[in-house]
Amino acid sequence: MTWPQIAQKHGVSPRGCRFIYRDWMTNAGPTVDHDPVRVVDDLLRGFLTDLWEFTEAADAAWQRGNVAVVVGAVRSRMDARSKAVELLQATGRLPKDLGRLRVEIDLRFVIDQIIEVFDEYDVSQNAREALVSRLEKPALEAAP
Repeated sequence: MTWPQIAQKHGVSPRGCRFIYRDWMTNAGPTVDHDPVRVVDDLLRGFLTDLWEFTEAADAAWQRGNVAVVVGAVRSRMDARSKAVELLQATGRLPKDLGRLRVEIDLRFVIDQIIEVFDEYDVSQNAREALVSRLEKPALEAAP
């Protein structure tokens, strides 16, 4: 919608609309009083709650034999899943290329094995810190 359309709809001038919008964004924007991490967590929790509620609705509709409602609930559930994935990818909590998860899984396994060996052989704190230091250098150099 353009500023003139908004202005006409609300009976004010386009300039007045821009002023009101700028003032709102400056003083009472959507995240002024909100921790962005908490907002993302709340959104994710909401999507997960939606998934559960759509599943419950589909189950209830199935028991009543209402196929149209089941199909609608399943579509809504798929949409909630997609939105949750988009949110996680947009915030860097999930890679956009899900094939990269294999690397993450392998890395976690290797780290677990290293920790077990360190504990088993009572490796000193200095040796642990030296390993971490050496592993961080290539990662820092490879970063853009």
